[in-house]
Amino acid sequence: MRVIKLFCAAVIAATALCGAPASAQKAVRYTKPWACNGAGRVAATGSAQELAASLAKAPTRANWKIFLCNFRQDARTAKRFTLRQDFALAILSPLVDPVDGPGDVAEAADKALYSAYVARTLDNAQRAGFKLTPAQIQARDETAKTGRDDLASLPGIEERARERRDPRQLLIAAEMYFAAGNWAKSADLYTAALAAGLNGPDVPMAQTFLAILMYQQGDKAGAVKRFRGVDKTSTWGEVAQFWLTFLNVGIRG
Repeated sequence: MRVIKLFCAAVIAATALCGAPASAQKAVRYTKPWACNGAGRVAATGSAQELAASLAKAPTRANWKIFLCNFRQDARTAKRFTLRQDFALAILSPLVDPVDGPGDVAEAADKALYSAYVARTLDNAQRAGFKLTPAQIQARDETAKTGRDDLASLPGIEERARERRDPRQLLIAAEMYFAAGNWAKSADLYTAALAAGLNGPDVPMAQTFLAILMYQQGDKAGAVKRFRGVDKTSTWGEVAQFWLTFLNVGIRG
């Protein structure tokens, strides 16, 4: 049943057809919502390009947190972003805010059905010395088991996708491996999907997640190149702009 949910939510078009997944309807609260106002706020409204330009001038940790929070909140309010786009931005949260960020991205991962990302994020936070709440410990253990169960069913799906060289099936396999926590396999399948002729709105999504995976695996230069290739006129281009600013400017102060 879990694999069916992931298959249904694997691409934007499929998500629209299948309706909101159960975990999106009732998400676990991993942390208090980020406060989008406070000290360090610098005109934290506007487009991704405008915010990125402001951040480049004053890339303090406080500004990063406020700008990222405001931008995601505005996008959610306007219903401009899918759950996956919000999750792709939320991955920056622990890098910007090591204290509350892990809980923030874990919640976004839960909503977007990336189960193993919840488990890994919370586990890493605990290893770094942060004390998890009982609810967070339960969420980590449950999602870790779900990720292991999902992985067992994926080799057959991957094999059929590779045999047919169908870009959509390769994309779905990439998404499912991402959700199950196998980042290396997911990156390989995103690359295969793009090489097989993936087209339409799925292209910037695949490029964005591939870039994120490259960064997470230590290939910063490759990630920058991929992010720069994301269609700037798409909403995924806004996600990429934030990531590029983080990779090029970093956090200072």
